[in-house]
Amino acid sequence: MERPEIIMAPGPTPVPPEVLLAQGSPLVYHRGPGYGDLLREVTESLKKIFRTYNDVVIFASSGTGGLESAVANLFSPGDTVIVPVAGYFGDRFARIAQAFGQDVRRLDYEWGLAIRPEDVKAALAETPGVKGVLVQHSETSTGVVNDIEAIGRVTREASVLLVVDVISSLGAVPYEGDAWGIDVAVGGSQKAFSATPGLSFVSISGAAWEATKKARNPRFYFDWAQYKKSYELASPENPFTPAISLMLGMRAALRRYFEEGPDAVLERHRILSAAVKEGVRALGLDLSGEHLGSGGHRWRRARGQGPSRPRDHPGAGPGADEGPGVSHRPPRQLRPIRYHSVPGRPRAHPGGDGVSREAWIGCGGRGGRLRRDAVRALFRLARKVVTAGP
Repeated sequence: MERPEIIMAPGPTPVPPEVLLAQGSPLVYHRGPGYGDLLREVTESLKKIFRTYNDVVIFASSGTGGLESAVANLFSPGDTVIVPVAGYFGDRFARIAQAFGQDVRRLDYEWGLAIRPEDVKAALAETPGVKGVLVQHSETSTGVVNDIEAIGRVTREASVLLVVDVISSLGAVPYEGDAWGIDVAVGGSQKAFSATPGLSFVSISGAAWEATKKARNPRFYFDWAQYKKSYELASPENPFTPAISLMLGMRAALRRYFEEGPDAVLERHRILSAAVKEGVRALGLDLSGEHLGSGGHRWRRARGQGPSRPRDHPGAGPGADEGPGVSHRPPRQLRPIRYHSVPGRPRAHPGGDGVSREAWIGCGGRGGRLRRDAVRALFRLARKVVTAGP
């Protein structure tokens, strides 16, 4: 029997045994109440992590399928969209929009730089008729976390849709879907949740639903309206045969997430992030990218603060701020490294001697590997930092 690979990438991340066991359990019939209960639990749990009261739909697809669904459902051929590109996956989002015939206005950055909200604001002012901004929260290829809260203020002022790729950030860094004014966010199962690849999930605001009524891009499998209609049955369903085993595993992964506690999960990621970066520095390497020293934007948030309800939400009123993201459970003591990826890739300085003195933390798409002895040294140092505490 082949030994399992040690995966040190942003995703897929190593999957805990209880998730694999759940995934191998007997199937439930996807047109029966058993699957309805499963779909409802997974959807409601994801809403808490998305920090939203908006609809959430789940696809059997990679995260890229979720990104494609956003373009297909929101726009018509020829619509103008602004796509900041600061890495591999920003470029992918732009190419998806181009494939659907959008008029794509790229804001190109050197890889490793963060997207500047003022650049988005200027582009909106200079470009008439923009329908949406498509952007990454975490640009997986560089590990840089963009300031989506500030970009959200810009898009709200301009009355354009904000579509955010949160595939490698959701559940790992602070995120506030409703409070930041995000219209559409796309996540995936294989990153911070430690579930297997194959599921994407999309949160959809009221403004986004209104846009779908006018959108003329072709869509069938990724038609949000079909998923919403099926979910609103007495026993929720998917419109097409779902990935039942993956959903069983995702439920187990989400239960683990909430057992540990959302605040504790974020703190664990923060500490491990700091440990990896210190380990890289201890190896004599430089970090490449903006905001890496501080772990990105808004690592901390007030404990127990739920997403703000829209004023017209039926639950608005006294005590309404205690929303679905509330965690009354104190965080458990943080554990040493377990089921967590510590990615990196060496990169020679352009025109240099070919000796790598840089490490990219959180790379995806294409890339190499750190030397095995360097990885081992990094893990040893990371364990020391984590067990010592913050």
